[in-house]
Amino acid sequence: MALPSVPANSSVSEHEKLSKDGPDKQQFEGTHSLVPDSREMQSVELAFGVTAEPVGPQSPHFETSTRIPMQLPVEIWERIIDHLELYCPDMWPYGSVCWAWYHRTRFYALQRVSLYNKKAVYSLVKMMERRENFRSAVKHVSIHDKIDVLGTFSICLAEKLPNVEVLRIFKCEWSPGWLHPHIFMHVSATFQTVTTLLYDIAFPTTAVFGRLICSLPQLSSLNCMNVRFKKPGFTPGFVRSVGRPSLTSLDLLNGGSIGSHEYAAIEDILAFAISTSIVSRLRHIGLYGRESLDIVPSQQLLDFAGASLTSVSIFSKLSSTDPSSPNFLTFDFSAAINLETLTLHLEIHSLILTAISLARALPPKLREVKIVHFRVKTEDVLIDQLSDNDHIAVLIRIDRLLSGPQYKRLDRVIVQLCVARSAKNIEEVPSERIWREVVSSRLPKLRDSGILR
Repeated sequence: MALPSVPANSSVSEHEKLSKDGPDKQQFEGTHSLVPDSREMQSVELAFGVTAEPVGPQSPHFETSTRIPMQLPVEIWERIIDHLELYCPDMWPYGSVCWAWYHRTRFYALQRVSLYNKKAVYSLVKMMERRENFRSAVKHVSIHDKIDVLGTFSICLAEKLPNVEVLRIFKCEWSPGWLHPHIFMHVSATFQTVTTLLYDIAFPTTAVFGRLICSLPQLSSLNCMNVRFKKPGFTPGFVRSVGRPSLTSLDLLNGGSIGSHEYAAIEDILAFAISTSIVSRLRHIGLYGRESLDIVPSQQLLDFAGASLTSVSIFSKLSSTDPSSPNFLTFDFSAAINLETLTLHLEIHSLILTAISLARALPPKLREVKIVHFRVKTEDVLIDQLSDNDHIAVLIRIDRLLSGPQYKRLDRVIVQLCVARSAKNIEEVPSERIWREVVSSRLPKLRDSGILR
């Protein structure tokens, strides 16, 4: 049965409406037709009392089916909402569908708050003034499109959200004129317990970025996605190091091409992180670049984190397949003596360079190597590419290397196929069974040892 279509980017203006003990009963009286998608071959009618009646397609070429009332237990609806919550960032609109949906929806909606404008902030604040117990339920806060929403939220709810864990800022431009002069003090008071921060934002300078990071003393996980600086460059000393956080996880995504603002920002972020020593206890590093990674600052980060590192994940679209050309597969991991997990996101022509990388001495405590073959397009030649003589020879070499004595602690090798959601002709992607058969036949020693997954 299809679910009603509700926009995922709906505003939180529904907060005030749903903040009572339940939704307005009048809105469920009568029958409302909710059509999920024009491509669906059925629509669903939901009436008060959770009665669903399948209706045939509205076309003269089909006969309308007999209506058979179907009463679903509340437990079934709750499982549906549990699944829906994984893909929908804003659950408030679903709370007004029917009474059976309300309480479960509110449970998730209060945990993950998405804010698109100041009106939504004021509605949320008013709701929490009436029901103070709602404050402790909030764990994730997402700010979308307008950075002044962060300022209003921080002022209104300072020291009132004891359990917030995640702050997300999406597609915003940091403009000092839209924010209070003491914005960093307000942020620190509101998000005292935040441990994770995700960005897609343009900052005026690296110093503003650094002040925001240092205003969150409990910050342990930082994810920077396409961060940009209007004025590139980092000058040490502009950010006060007192009270700075100590990161254990850092993920950097550069979605721009070489020479873009996003590409240049990665070097500035790494320079700030190293100079303030907030990465001295890193346990995980993720470096992801669309076109390329800046090798020099990335290597400096690996060396600086050193013995604390246990996990590294890297993706970069190689600009050259020349083994002598600097690329992410030429990283030196010798300083990461406690590295246990290495994940490489590759294109198929990178396998040769992967074999060269794995031939070098890697940390002796390495337990897992994960090779993710990423494809934007689906093509029926994928299996053929893995079957040509060059790639068979490379895979045999990788099989021999990972089965050798230098990887005696290795207990898991994962070779994974990852296809972009936007890819067309998804039916051409090989099944899990076919992929496993092809990979295991190319890596017989790893297969026989039982560590190939």
